[in-house]
Amino acid sequence: MDWTVYWFMLRVCLVVAGVAMFSGISGAALLTPVFLIGFPSMGVPRLTTVAAIGTSLLLETSGFGAGVYRYLKIRLVERPPRG
Repeated sequence: MDWTVYWFMLRVCLVVAGVAMFSGISGAALLTPVFLIGFPSMGVPRLTTVAAIGTSLLLETSGFGAGVYRYLKIRLVERPPRG
């Protein structure tokens, strides 16, 4: 597999993630059409529907986990006392 085919995906995913964060829409809901329609129109090899949805959910889960970790780290989440 030639990884240089996908060089532009980082920038596209960052733009989609920014739009998702500012609009409150799920990142997977925005990335799936990009993977299925947008990338093949740019000449990138087509992903299967299952691969596109799985990749979108993986990216959304990792982004959500990073956000939760960060909020916990700077103590913006109120947790019940341990007891």
